[in-house]
Amino acid sequence: MASGRSLLGKPVRRGGVIHLALEERRQTLTQHFDQLKTPDEIRVVFGPLEDVTSARLRILRTLVDRFRPVLVVIDTLLRFVGIDDANDYSKATEAMSPLIALARSTQTHIHVVHHARKSGGQHGAEVLGSTALAGSVDTVLSLSCDGDRRLISATGRDGVELERTVLTMDENGWVEAGVTNREANLQDMVGRVYRWLEDHGESSTKEQIRKGVGADGTAVVRALNRLVEDRQVTSSGRGVRGDPILYSVFGPKRGNMESETGPRGRPNRGRLAWKRCGNWRPS
Repeated sequence: MASGRSLLGKPVRRGGVIHLALEERRQTLTQHFDQLKTPDEIRVVFGPLEDVTSARLRILRTLVDRFRPVLVVIDTLLRFVGIDDANDYSKATEAMSPLIALARSTQTHIHVVHHARKSGGQHGAEVLGSTALAGSVDTVLSLSCDGDRRLISATGRDGVELERTVLTMDENGWVEAGVTNREANLQDMVGRVYRWLEDHGESSTKEQIRKGVGADGTAVVRALNRLVEDRQVTSSGRGVRGDPILYSVFGPKRGNMESETGPRGRPNRGRLAWKRCGNWRPS
């Protein structure tokens, strides 16, 4: 928001940002902001703040009244609100109420960073602690991993939904939305099926391909349909006993497909994620 850049392909309202860094190391966060070349409109307040929650709220209110930001980031929520039992519904509700009131009275977006349950979940159920935490906010944005991919999804009380989507990172550390995780899985399977057919060198049935690739039959069928649609693979046969449908690479051998390239000639966004899910590094 401070730079005015779009966020995950969506326009943003440009303005000042206040970042309460109550958990992150000063050196780490400073290096990250320097890499992003963030503008001066971002004001970072490093913790710890006052020991009493009411004092922390007064500090935040003073900052908002003085700088009139469009966005406040609180990292992390529990270090700010200071409740001793996040599973207690009444305590969680009481802790969130002042933040809701501040956001509404000042028209400031307050983004709180919180941890997820180790058991995971969807549609807000992944939020650690009482359901009052997820129920108090307008939208829950969730980060998760699937293999080497880092994913983002969203669910909101106003019908805001974002299917699990692959996040990509450029060389400067800016994050963008790629394809959905479902599409990334399909692209990966397309590459696996194509390479197997090319290496096998003979027309093959769906069952032969499934066994050769070692994958679920439904996923293989979807990949074959995509390959046929894109004219990367040709099919023949009526699909009846004695005349099964056979698949083979379309035309002369083209050499192995690169893992980063999908059958449509577009980058395979499923592979353009962090090499290891825990590391914020561009591919």
